[in-house]
Amino acid sequence: MTAALKLSSDVDVLVAGKAAKGVADAAAKISGVRKVLLAESDELGEGLAESMEALVVPLMSGYDAVLTPATSQGKNFSPRIGRQAGRRPDLRDRRGGGRQHLRAADLRRHTRWRPCSLPTPRR
Repeated sequence: MTAALKLSSDVDVLVAGKAAKGVADAAAKISGVRKVLLAESDELGEGLAESMEALVVPLMSGYDAVLTPATSQGKNFSPRIGRQAGRRPDLRDRRGGGRQHLRAADLRRHTRWRPCSLPTPRR
């Protein structure tokens, strides 16, 4: 959230997986979240890149930026999403010092972030 709020004050969160309603409800309570999109299915619960690509790519046209986690799953589906947007993912990781440097450079931005390197958002 901290990284997303640096790009825009209007942040929508996509929660995808199997039985993910509890996570979506928790995400809706985070300060700065405008809207939570929930997608639940057994297929999404398997964490396959193809499933995430099929879900995220059609949604991208309505957004200026897509941020994905730099976890093993995020690193798996991020390149697929980036290819569809005509971009390579841009990994911004600032360890130590807790500083973040995010530029609002391109429209249609796709960035991976490391959750452990960003401060916890307010609830």
